Order: sequence, then C-alpha cells, then structure tokens
Amino acid sequence: MKIEIQSKVYHNQDSVVEALKDVNMSFDTTGIHVIIGESGAGKTTLLNIIAQEDTDFSGHVETEGIVSYVKQDIELLETLKVIQHLHMASTDANAVNEVMQNLHIDHLKNKKIKHLSLGQMRRVQFACALLTPCSYL
Repeated sequence: MKIEIQSKVYHNQDSVVEALKDVNMSFDTTGIHVIIGESGAGKTTLLNIIAQEDTDFSGHVETEGIVSYVKQDIELLETLKVIQHLHMASTDANAVNEVMQNLHIDHLKNKKIKHLSLGQMRRVQFACALLTPCSYL
C-alpha cells in the first residue's frame, strides 16, 4: 500500500481545519503496522481515507486488495444475535467458531447485541473484521 496525501481539509462553520498534510507512507501486505498520535492528530481521518470511506482529499492511495478496519463507533444491529452477525461476515462455521473461541465470546453466540457490554460488542466487531476477507486489516 502506498499513501500520498497532500492535504485533507474540513470546513467547519467558522473555520478551516487541515486534518492531514504531506502524509507519505507505504505498508507491506504482511506484518503489523501501528499509527500513533495525539488526539485530533488525524489517525481516524487517515484510516477513513485508506479504507476509501473518505475520498475528499488531495493525493492518492494505492492498495493491493481490500482494506477493512474496526471503527470507533459500534456498528452492530442490536436485534441480531452474535452468531448472526458473525455469519454475515463468513459462512465458514469452523472459522466463526475458531474466532469466537479466540476472542472468548463463544458463550455469547446466542445473545442479542443489545444485551452485551460495550467491551463484548467491541469483540464482536473485531470478530467480524477478522472473518471478513481483506488484504489489510
């Protein structure tokens, strides 16, 4: 993956905020890469651009495949059970069971999302991301 962002600007009511400027980096398809920075430094903005959820910037991003990431907000359907969410990400029952065991949520599989704690919901989101075929997570 190659990222070259000249600028990402947000226009608020009475100001212009330059969220990213002169960002140049590349990532291999293997390994773990960490993006760190202070609150408000543009980490989420960068991830939104990489995942092609934000296209309003100057520059370009070249990826070799699909990018997926776990968002900060909980984006799960409250009325569905954990297992239903995971089967939307993968129809491979063995993979679903393995991810549930690894994330210690297998005992929650028949619980509805609305009955989970925030931490449990986050684990379900991670499980969905792990089960979704992608080149970058």
